Amino acid sequence: MKSLHILTSLNKSSGGTSLSSYTLVKGLQLVGLDADMVTFEPKNANDEMISTEAFIHTLPPSKIPKWQYSKIASNYLRTQLGNYDLFHLHGIWEFLPHQAAVSAFRANKPYLITVSGMLYPAALQIKPLFKKIAALLFQDKDLSQATVLQATCYQEYEYIRKYGLKNPVAVIANPLELPRELPNITPFKSSKVRVGFMGRFNPIKNIDVLIDAWAKIALENPDRDIELVLIGDGEKSYRESLQKQVNQHGLKNVSFVGFLNGNEKEEMLNTLNYLVLPSKSENFGMVVTEALLRGIPVIASKGTPWGDLPKYNCGWWVENDLESLTAAIKTAVFLNEEVRVEMGKRGQELVVKKYGQSAVALQMKELYAWMIDPKLPLPSTVYLN
Repeated sequence: MKSLHILTSLNKSSGGTSLSSYTLVKGLQLVGLDADMVTFEPKNANDEMISTEAFIHTLPPSKIPKWQYSKIASNYLRTQLGNYDLFHLHGIWEFLPHQAAVSAFRANKPYLITVSGMLYPAALQIKPLFKKIAALLFQDKDLSQATVLQATCYQEYEYIRKYGLKNPVAVIANPLELPRELPNITPFKSSKVRVGFMGRFNPIKNIDVLIDAWAKIALENPDRDIELVLIGDGEKSYRESLQKQVNQHGLKNVSFVGFLNGNEKEEMLNTLNYLVLPSKSENFGMVVTEALLRGIPVIASKGTPWGDLPKYNCGWWVENDLESLTAAIKTAVFLNEEVRVEMGKRGQELVVKKYGQSAVALQMKELYAWMIDPKLPLPSTVYLN
């Protein structure tokens, strides 16, 4: 069984979709499947791909940046149809996955679309005019003709149904690559409490409300040694507005450290007592599993699908309004360190059990087999209604 995974970018700066796609493919290879990837080469010299391994095929970047039309890509996908049992498309609203859907459908080849949170109401409000036109021209057709759609959580499955799609939907989480040895979770020796946000700087991430919550806590507890670390980059205007907001509050314990990757990212994560993901909308949030693996309890908003946090007592799942975020963060920064460590251990156990690379890949392997031969038993991850 051989699959081709199609996505527009595999750049390190592209965020969670690129990393989760790559991690899935590596997981599929670990469980005995033959899986390749195809993507565009980076447009800018400063961009670096997650990997350049032999199974990753790159195409010249499009000369039409907004739509990314590429005749070379179209021809390549058509020539690959006979080499694979199915196509797995990662993301929507873009030329490369669209062309893969067209090629697969015309050849009666099964194809799966990982929607990647792009049908959430908040996501649909980003460039809404373009998406309405694209939906009419091609996207709704690509989605409705897919053999299966993948949601990374039950909440995303519900939004897929609300969008009006009737296809089978597989609810399979994004995978996390587990190290050979799990990180050791021990108490911090310092009394300083560091709370971090890590992700793309965009209004949908709700970082402005996080800063307001932090200002309330800092004002009420001036003697408490705490620091908010904002890790990431994004839209210049939004980033500048956040920096202005910090200055207006007169906060001296908020740090902007920029986009981090590799060892720098690892080192920064290891300095955090807690991670906060206050998003208005989030289909998964890979940074949550990355934090939990390292024993870092997480405060996530109910705009994310992380109801597992209170269920496994490894974090908080709260509304993303100012009062709720403030209360959760305040509880965390005053928590006994031994209690925090125990929460961290439970979070690590959750990730290993439910979100590890091989566990997710085995679910996907079962799904692929059913897509190719629908006479096989229906996978437990698939919803037909």
